[in-house]
Formats: sequence, structure tokens, C-alpha cells
Amino acid sequence: MESVKRNVIAGILTLIPVVVTIWILNLVLTTLIGFGRPLVLALAFWAQSYSPWLADLLRADVFQSVLALTLVLVGLYVLGALTQAVIGRKVISLVNRMIERLPFVRSLYSSVRRMLEVFQSTEANMQRVVLISFPNSGMRTLGFVTRTFADAGDPERLLAAVYVPTAPNPTSGFIEIVPVDDLTYVDWTADEAMQFIVSAGATAPDQVPFSGNQAAPATLP
Repeated sequence: MESVKRNVIAGILTLIPVVVTIWILNLVLTTLIGFGRPLVLALAFWAQSYSPWLADLLRADVFQSVLALTLVLVGLYVLGALTQAVIGRKVISLVNRMIERLPFVRSLYSSVRRMLEVFQSTEANMQRVVLISFPNSGMRTLGFVTRTFADAGDPERLLAAVYVPTAPNPTSGFIEIVPVDDLTYVDWTADEAMQFIVSAGATAPDQVPFSGNQAAPATLP
């Protein structure tokens, strides 16, 4: 009986990564298809007068989902290409300025855009991943330095805003303001740190600078 229990638990542990991966992929695909579906339905409505069979094909669930996903991916590719072009960057900058003028929306939009810029910056990724004392001095938790600034009461003292994601869902977390001198720097990329968080620590390397003797980087965000 004990061996049956052990094998069942081993099977569950083996299956969990597969199930979580499928769930995340399904969530992403469903979201992307949801964005593209109205456009496909609009095409079906337009085609109804000219080609009823084409309209029926566009309304078929499988074809509709595949076409919606394809349109969204093509749109994302074109948008990404535009961001690399001079004209595209100017247009996106104009759109950003327009959105940032909208009350209520601008604060949320600016915050999200700033966070994405922080994590997309590959040059400083190795300088952002840190350990801080949290929730007490005898424990460490992984965080990302998103910004540094001076202490208003002591301008010579440098502080850091550290985002501490929760595991295994890093989209929620805490913001801690920590003196830069109290940060323990971890020689990980942002991707490696995210893998550590999502896997609940299972991807941790053999050694982690818990004692705080890791050298500080030359620059910080």
C-alpha cells in the first residue's frame, strides 16, 4: 500500500509541470484568440453579402480560432517591427503622449510601461536581481531593483525600490524600499530569477549568496 501511495505521489509530481504549462499556454492562446475574434466576426459579416459559404467558414469555431490567432500574431509582429523603425517609434511615442494625458489612465499606463522597460533592459539585468532581508533579518527573499533614489533626510544615503514577486505567481508581490548597502546582489539574469520564483525555488543553483558577500555592481537602475 505504501508503494502505491509513493508511486501515485510521484506521478502527480511528474504531471504538475505539464499541467501548469498547458494551463498557461491555454490562457495565453485564449486571450490572444479573444482579441482577434471580433475582427474575424466583422470579416464574416462583411462576407455574408458576397460569399455566404465564406461567411459560414469564418464563423466555424476551429477556423475562426485559428484565423483570429493568426491575425493577432501578425499584428504583434508588425507592431514589433514598427517599434524598430524610426517612423514607428515616432508614432508610438505620439500614442504614449496621448494616453499619458488621459486622467486616471495615465498613472496605470505609465507604471506598467515603466515596469516593462525595466525588465526588458538586458544591459542591466544582471544588476537588478537581489536578495533582501524579508520578512525578518534571519530570512532572505528574491527581488528586482526597479529604481534607486536618495534619502530625503540624508541625501548621501542611496535607497532602492525592490519589487518582491510572490511564488509561484510573480505578477503579484510587494514593493520594499531598502538601503542600497543592505542589498545582496545575485549574479542571475531576470529570466533565471523568474524561473526560480515560478518553480518555487526548484531551479536554484548549488550556491546562493545568502551571507551578503556578493560584490555590488558598478551601476544600478
